[in-house]
Amino acid sequence: MVTLPLKAYISPQKSEKSVVTIEIVEDQLEKINVRGIKRLNADADLALAYVRAPINGQVLKIHTRPGESFNQEQGIVELGQTDRMMVIAEVYESDIGKVRVGQQAQIISESGAFSEKIKGTVAQIGWQIGKKDVLDTDTAADVDVRVVEVKILLNPEDSKIVSGLTYSKVIAKILL
Repeated sequence: MVTLPLKAYISPQKSEKSVVTIEIVEDQLEKINVRGIKRLNADADLALAYVRAPINGQVLKIHTRPGESFNQEQGIVELGQTDRMMVIAEVYESDIGKVRVGQQAQIISESGAFSEKIKGTVAQIGWQIGKKDVLDTDTAADVDVRVVEVKILLNPEDSKIVSGLTYSKVIAKILL
């Protein structure tokens, strides 16, 4: 039989108590690990729940609310880059030969949505001749007239004035 020095001796009661304490600590550690894993999973799920826009812009229209399934064709929201607004002007086929990229343009509101004369620059001239899309308030206007779309990029300071007026009807005057 081996005799242990008194300092190294642990009584059976203390030994049993130590084993119970170790089991309690291991159980608590297991619970902490499980909570940590659950927290990581919850964080990952939350990260997947966020919708990130592909561009900087302003939400123009919300198509889907939280908890609803979304329509793939419509998407969740309509976004607009309102820091640089653009006017799409319909120029008569007979006048399109006078229009050049870089020409200055003045735009006024047909409905009075804004009172200022805003300015822009012709950025793009369409490649196709088509029928007039804009609904005209003049009942005598020729609805079968053929037009070309001309995109006019507004100056940044003028874009701020009309940033909330997407699809507003305007009159564009291209300075020749």
